[in-house]
Amino acid sequence: MPLLKHFDWKPKTFKRIWVKFFPSLILRQPLTLIYGPGRVGSTSIFLSLLDQGYPAAHTHHFPHNPPHHQSNNLPTLFLFRFSPRPFIINTLREPFSWIISNFIRRLRGLSGNLNAYTDLSIPDMINLFNHEYLNHHNIQYFLHWHHHTFNPTLGIDAFSLPFPKTQGYLSVTANHYPILFVRSELPDITQARVITRFLHLDSPLLLTRHNTTDTLPFADKYRRFKQALKINQPTINKIYSTPYARHFYGTRFHNLALKSWSR
Repeated sequence: MPLLKHFDWKPKTFKRIWVKFFPSLILRQPLTLIYGPGRVGSTSIFLSLLDQGYPAAHTHHFPHNPPHHQSNNLPTLFLFRFSPRPFIINTLREPFSWIISNFIRRLRGLSGNLNAYTDLSIPDMINLFNHEYLNHHNIQYFLHWHHHTFNPTLGIDAFSLPFPKTQGYLSVTANHYPILFVRSELPDITQARVITRFLHLDSPLLLTRHNTTDTLPFADKYRRFKQALKINQPTINKIYSTPYARHFYGTRFHNLALKSWSR
């Protein structure tokens, strides 16, 4: 894929590249690319690395990944193409944990009510979740992100790499890329230890949580919604029949989802 076709050559673009990627491009330090579909804990890893002075970039997609042809992630694409042997961290999240978190973040748009967090009752939210949101295209985007985004960008079939479900992470080199697949459900101390070892960091990574739903103003309603929510069993089974859920989570998490959410 020719790189130049994605540039608009605006001064702002070059300023972002220069400031954000100076260590990797000029000092030829390897970049760490945090690459995932969003709401999977990737921001926490990205900002924690930057806080400790390690060159890192963070994106959910590149301009050539449909439907994001107008993506503003050109600096990240530039660095990805020219960085010496970038390290790639792909964070994973249990499907229903992501689905429910994404629902609460999109509640205003889904309901068409700017005051949804105060106006909607818990039963209203559950009705919206089960009868409208579960058919939302955004859920398919998450479940099939690897197929449509990760795999074609890196030339790797993520589902062909055996994932140790008991361990919850995989460090592997595929198509010349060092890649770490890591579940966000792992304890922070475990994630930090695994990332430190994967990146060969000089000092242990201090992982600090950022952008979590539990810390937002509607966190209390989010907790009450989760406590009351029930999902029909065929829907849970359908989600866990997808390649993503089967490959990275499997039977144990499927059974946990049935126990937690089925009605």
